[in-house]
Amino acid sequence: YLTKQFKLLNTVTGKRGTFLSFILIICVMIASIIAQKYAKQTSFTDSWLDSCPDGYDDVCKGNGAVYRFSFALVIVYVFQLFGTLIHVEFFDNYWTLKVIGYIGLVVGFYYSTSNVFDDNGYAWFARIAGFFYVILQQIILIDFAYSKNEMFLELANQEESNLPLNNKWLLILLLICFIVYGGSISAIGVMYWQFSGCNANNIILSLTLCIC
Repeated sequence: YLTKQFKLLNTVTGKRGTFLSFILIICVMIASIIAQKYAKQTSFTDSWLDSCPDGYDDVCKGNGAVYRFSFALVIVYVFQLFGTLIHVEFFDNYWTLKVIGYIGLVVGFYYSTSNVFDDNGYAWFARIAGFFYVILQQIILIDFAYSKNEMFLELANQEESNLPLNNKWLLILLLICFIVYGGSISAIGVMYWQFSGCNANNIILSLTLCIC
C-alpha cells in the first residue's frame, strides 16, 4: 500500500510538488541554521553591518544570513505560484531549475547590503507574514494528521487481528505518535536552549509545552 502511495507522487497532480516543496523547506531550515552559525565567524559578512547597533555584530550577521535564505525562498514560491496559475503542471515539474534558481538567489543576496533585509525592509514583512503562515501550517498539519490517522485505522480494520501487538498498522500508528511527540518535546528543548535571551520566547514555549 505504501509503495502505491509513493508511486502516486509521480501520477497525481500536486502530490509531487507538495512533497518536493516540503523537502525544500526542510533543507532550507537546516542550511539557515548552519549559515547563521558560520556568518558570525567570517569577515565576508562585515558588509551586512550597515545599520547594526553597536555590540550586536554577531546577532546582525546571524539574522542577516537567515533573512537571505528566507527571502530567496519567498521569491521562489511566489514564482511557483504565478507559474502554476499559468500552467498547472509547473507546480510538479522543473524542480531542478527551481533549486538552481534558489541557490543563485541566495548567493546573490550574500553580496547585497542589509538595507533590504533588516528592520527597515524584509524583516518586518517576515514577522507579520510568518505569524499567519504558522497558523495556516497548523491547520494544514492538523488536517493532514487526521486524514493519515483515518487511513491507518482503515488499514488496521482490514487486518484479521485488532490487537495492537498483532496489527502492524496499529503498531506503525503508535510508533509515529511516539516519534512526533518525542520530536516535538525535543524541539521545544532545543528552542529553550537556543532562544533563551527573551522572556516572551520562554513564555510562548512554556505554553506550547503545556498544550502538548
